[in-house]
Formats: sequence, structure tokens, C-alpha cells
Amino acid sequence: MEQIKKLLDPSLSNGTNLTIQYYKLGKNEIILLAEVLKNNNHLELLNLTDNTIRDNNSKYFFQSLKMNNTLKRLDIIKNKINDENMKFLIEFLETNLSLRTLCLWNNDISTDGLRYLIDAFKKNYTITTLYLCANHINDGAVHQLVEVLKINPSLKILHLEYNNISKTGAQYLAKMVKINGIIERIYLWGNQIGDDGAKFISQSLQSNST
Repeated sequence: MEQIKKLLDPSLSNGTNLTIQYYKLGKNEIILLAEVLKNNNHLELLNLTDNTIRDNNSKYFFQSLKMNNTLKRLDIIKNKINDENMKFLIEFLETNLSLRTLCLWNNDISTDGLRYLIDAFKKNYTITTLYLCANHINDGAVHQLVEVLKINPSLKILHLEYNNISKTGAQYLAKMVKINGIIERIYLWGNQIGDDGAKFISQSLQSNST
């Protein structure tokens, strides 16, 4: 993993972005990456699309992130992160003060995993953009999410495309937007919200911008 090893070079001062996609990282590579992240003071974007950041690997990875205070965007797309793995991610989010964008697109997050994320959002007020597209989020999970977002002062953009959300979930989101006053955009393509659900969201966002 030459890309990771380069970050270990103390002479490297401008490596702010690291993308490692489609490598199917094993335990040894994850441990090496974790060691890099513990001591890295310049990385701002980390993209680990389609690797194996799950099971025990996720524990090593997320624990290392707890010592990183420069990361602004974290992409963990298509890694099969499940509800159990979310526990380790939440420990990082609850103490992190730098992350602005979290992308969890196309994982295995359902209601239980989202509940962990909700708990983190009670303490994390720095994330402004959240991607939860293509998971297993239904109306019940949305109902839990909106309760914490009603009082969250930072989130502005929420991606929920390709989940299991109906018109009911759209109504929950619309009511939350009117109370929150901060959220600017919500993306719900690929759900089953129908014309009425789309209207609820549109009207609430319009009132939020005036």
C-alpha cells in the first residue's frame, strides 16, 4: 500500500487528500492505515470507497480516527458497515471537532445503526453534510432521526436517496425542517415519497429559506 506508506514520510507536508478505492484492505493494511492516522496532522479528506472497513477492521480504523483532528471529509462508501460497526464510528464522532462531511453511502445501516448515529449528533455540532444513501432506512428510522435534527445547529445538507422512505417519512422530515431552521437541502430520490411527499419537503425548505 504505497499510498499509505507515503503518509508515513515526515517530509510530506501537503498530502491533504488520500483516496484508497477498491483495494479490499486486509487487517494488516487497516492497522497500517490506523497508525498513519494517529500521527497525521495534515490529512483533510479520506476516501475509502469499497474496501473492507467492517467487523474488527472497523474497530482499529475508527479508534485511530479519535486521535486525528484535521480530517474534514470522510467517505466510507460501499464497505458493508453494519449496525454493530456503527458503535465504533460513533465513539469517533462524539469527540471529533473537525469533520464537516460524512459519507456512508451504500452500507448496511438500518434502524439500530442509525440510533447510534443519532446519539452522536446530540454531541457533534460540526458536521454540515451527511450522506446516508442506499442503506436500509425506513420511516421509523427517519422519525428517530428528525427528533435530534430538530435541535441540531450544524447540519445543512442531508442525503437519504435510495432508502425505504414513504410519504410518512417525508412528512416527518418536513416538520423537522420547519422547526430546525438550518437545513437547506434534503435529497430523497429513489424512495417512495410520491408527489405529496415531495410537496411537503419542497414547501418546508422554501419556508426555511425566507
